[in-house]
Amino acid sequence: MEKIKPRKLPPRNTRINTSAQSLTEEVWLYLSRRLPFGRVARAVKDVGEEKMREILSEMKHSEPQNKVGLFIWKVTHSKKKT
Repeated sequence: MEKIKPRKLPPRNTRINTSAQSLTEEVWLYLSRRLPFGRVARAVKDVGEEKMREILSEMKHSEPQNKVGLFIWKVTHSKKKT
């Protein structure tokens, strides 16, 4: 019988403190770091976390050819109205 090897977890990013920052990093990595991190963070702030999670799940589900273009289009058409 073989011994079970524990799974190694990737190192935790200590600069991420809030759920908004975590979501920003998730979106940024999904977009393959093609947009500056600050621009993605601003989009999360403008749209809101809930709406950004919806946008991200829609994009993951549809598997677009141009992720960045679709992301920018969806963000500009769904900004919070204050």
